[in-house]
Amino acid sequence: MFFQKFLLFSKFFLKFWIVLLPSFLVCLTTKNYAATKNGYEATQWLASGIDPEIVGKVEKKIDSEILEPLLRRDSPSPVGLGFSFPGLNEIRQLCLKEVRQLYGNHGERPRVADLGAGLGNMTWKLLAAGGRVDAFEIQEFVVQKLKTQMGGLNLRFLENSPVEEILNVFSKDVLTIQEGDPFISQYDVIWLGQLLHLLNPDDFQKLTGILIKMLKPGGKIFWESDTIFAVMGVENHWMLQDAQKRAIEKSKDFPGFMAANMAAIVDSSNGFVQFASVISVLEQDQLEEQGYQMNASGSGYFSPESLDAAGFVLDQSFSVSMKSRSSLVRLERYHQLLNFIEKNAVERFFKNFGFTLLDSFYSDDRGHRFNESGSLVCMKLGRASDEIFCHSCKKRVQSMHRCSSCKKTYYCTFKCQKKDWCRHKKECHASSDFNGKSQTFSCG
Repeated sequence: MFFQKFLLFSKFFLKFWIVLLPSFLVCLTTKNYAATKNGYEATQWLASGIDPEIVGKVEKKIDSEILEPLLRRDSPSPVGLGFSFPGLNEIRQLCLKEVRQLYGNHGERPRVADLGAGLGNMTWKLLAAGGRVDAFEIQEFVVQKLKTQMGGLNLRFLENSPVEEILNVFSKDVLTIQEGDPFISQYDVIWLGQLLHLLNPDDFQKLTGILIKMLKPGGKIFWESDTIFAVMGVENHWMLQDAQKRAIEKSKDFPGFMAANMAAIVDSSNGFVQFASVISVLEQDQLEEQGYQMNASGSGYFSPESLDAAGFVLDQSFSVSMKSRSSLVRLERYHQLLNFIEKNAVERFFKNFGFTLLDSFYSDDRGHRFNESGSLVCMKLGRASDEIFCHSCKKRVQSMHRCSSCKKTYYCTFKCQKKDWCRHKKECHASSDFNGKSQTFSCG
C-alpha cells in the first residue's frame, strides 16, 4: 500500500539523485552547517537560549549514521536505512515556526504528525520546536532505528521534556487510517516530506481525504515534493517532460504521473549510480488501462557487449572507460511508477478537495524560493471549511488561543479569553472533554 510503495520507489529515486549529485552525499553533513549559518532562522523555532549550531551538529550525527554504511562495499540498500535528503529549506522553516508559535500561544505542545519520518531528520526538529509528535513510518526496522535515534537526543533543547512523553512512533500505513481511529481530528500541524510523489492518483486522493480528517479545526499541512526538474540531469529526461506536457494539455489532476523504463550503470563497490538514462515512458492513460501495475526491477553484471546492447547513448570516451571497468560495475533496469508534482494542477486539486492554499512556491534543496520553476514544490494548506471565530469578540481569527481545559473554545487573544471566562466556565466544565483543570481567571 502507501508506504510499501516507498520501498520500490525510493530505491529507484535515490539512484536518480546520486546520478545528479554524487558529491552531495559526501558533503551532506557540512551543508547543514552552512544552512544554519546562512540565513536560516533557527532561533525562531528553537527554545530560547539554545545555540542554533545545535541544528547542524545533531544533523551531522544522524546523517553520518546514514552515510557511513552507504560508503562501505558491503553496504545495505539505502532504502533499508530510511534514507532522506535533509536540509532546512523554507517550507521546513515555516512548519517549525508554526509549531513554535502554537506552543507559545497555547502554553502546551501542539499535536504534530510526521508522515514518513524515516530516521527522524524532521522529527527531532518538530520536537525541538515544541511539538508533541506522532511519527509514522511503515518499515518496522526503521521504526526501531528511529526510536533509538530520538531516545539519544539532548533533553536541553527539548526543554527537558522526556522523549517518551512527547514522541510516539507508529509502524503504520497512513492510507489505512479510518473513522474511529485515534488519529482523527487530532493534529494542529501535519508534516509531509517527500511522500506525495510515491502515490498513484487514486492513492493521492485517498490520502488527501484522510489528511483533512486528521486535522483539527485551524490545523495546517506543510509538504514538499519533487517536480520534473529534479531529474534534469538524467539522460533522455525530455521523455518525462514531454509526457507531463501532454498530460497537462489533457487537464489531468496529476500530469506528472507516469512510469519510466530506466537503465543505470551502478558502481558495485558502493551502490552509487555512474550513469542513468530513460529508455521509454508509459503515460497516464496507458497506466490507467493497466490498473497502475508496477513491474519489478532487475540487475546483473554485464560484459562490454551487453553495454552496447542496453541502448545507452554514450560518448566514446565514457563508453571505453566503463568497459575497462566492467567487472566493477553492473547494469540495472527499472520500470517504475513516478508522480512528479506539477504546481498549478495540484493547487487546483487541493482547492477542489476543500483546502485553503496558504502558501505555494517552488524551491530547491538549498532553500531558495522561485516563482517559475524548481526541483521542489512546497505548500502550506489549511481547511477551507474552517470558520473559526473568537468566542468573545466573534471576529474571525487565524492565530488563536485555545482553552486548555476543554480544548474546544478558541480566542483571538489572551485578553479575549480572560474576558470570556465567566460566561465560558459553565459550558467548559460541562464538556465531555473537560480535563479537570480549571482556568485561574477571576470573575467580576
